[in-house]
Amino acid sequence: MLSTKELEQYVKREIQTRLGDVSFSGIYFEIGTECSNEGMYVFMKKDKDLFKKKKNGEYHVFSTEKGLILQDFVTCEEREVLWEVLEFIAYDIANKYAVSNSEVGVDSRHALFDKEIEIYSLFGEDFERRKRDEIEEVLKRAPYSDTPIADRLYRAGKYKEALEYYTQDGVILNQLQKKRLERIYQILSDKGQLDD
Repeated sequence: MLSTKELEQYVKREIQTRLGDVSFSGIYFEIGTECSNEGMYVFMKKDKDLFKKKKNGEYHVFSTEKGLILQDFVTCEEREVLWEVLEFIAYDIANKYAVSNSEVGVDSRHALFDKEIEIYSLFGEDFERRKRDEIEEVLKRAPYSDTPIADRLYRAGKYKEALEYYTQDGVILNQLQKKRLERIYQILSDKGQLDD
């Protein structure tokens, strides 16, 4: 079992080798309590039996926020600690990527999840598979909500703008969108705003 300092070196080496110079801001390799600064605390806690010759104990990944303990994950596996710290770092990287690379009308989680899988694959097939399984479970509970921009504009009452998107060359409308297009023509005609 690694000491807290050795665990810090292991985790940082594994992550920086694959992801480069990333921020560990908010991650502390020391014992944390509910009174600690907000963040993630990663440490090795030794067994109380002082007569044991080997280093025995367990690793803790402890998260606190606003005086509350959000998580106290306990394991004896260094790779599990690596997973927990990577979750903290990878989400931040993937979220920034998704914000910059999402397409209009497409659920931003496509970009977020693709980037997460890309990151986790760098840590081995086991990490990639586990992340894919996690994402599949999320999507079972909350499927992608890809909504074309025209549908959003229609629901916002911006009918002229929606009409422009619905009538672009090459746009194929589903039944609901065809009904919306008919309704848009009727609304704009009634208001005298339909261009001939």
